[in-house]
Amino acid sequence: MFKILTLLLLSTLSFSQTTQKLSNLPLGNGATTHASDSFPYTDSNAFNATKRLLLWDIINTPPFAALGGPNITVRTVAASGPILVTDNVLLVDATAGAITITALTSAAMIVSGKSIVSTVKKIDATANAVIVTAQGGDTLDGSFIRNLTTQYQTMDIFSSGGNLYVK
Repeated sequence: MFKILTLLLLSTLSFSQTTQKLSNLPLGNGATTHASDSFPYTDSNAFNATKRLLLWDIINTPPFAALGGPNITVRTVAASGPILVTDNVLLVDATAGAITITALTSAAMIVSGKSIVSTVKKIDATANAVIVTAQGGDTLDGSFIRNLTTQYQTMDIFSSGGNLYVK
């Protein structure tokens, strides 16, 4: 599978009459391309060639390659509590009753200058709500409380650094 993806990615590099070297390109894992690494490209598509090389490196670097996909943290809860900074996906089972999930503050969702995204998903079929609340003066798209009321309904929460938003 990975060989097919690699071939597809590399085959999408545009060919021109002049072959130039892509050297000293960062590959995302601390390595760079070498002067002997030759990929045909024109000046107009050098940026696309660089993106494809980065993607090729990502899919062939552990843990992505070993797991067959991105490394995300999924946690399942059946009781009220906070979203953790390590929760990429929080699956909430409200079978026993309504559950309140407290979102991180907008400041806490900024890690290394970028917003993390936390997904909250109601996984049970009951009428019990999953209530997601903001804290510390933040709002979720202008509201302090947002409800998930149907099975498989999701809420992706991210931060601008000053407030929380839902997509």
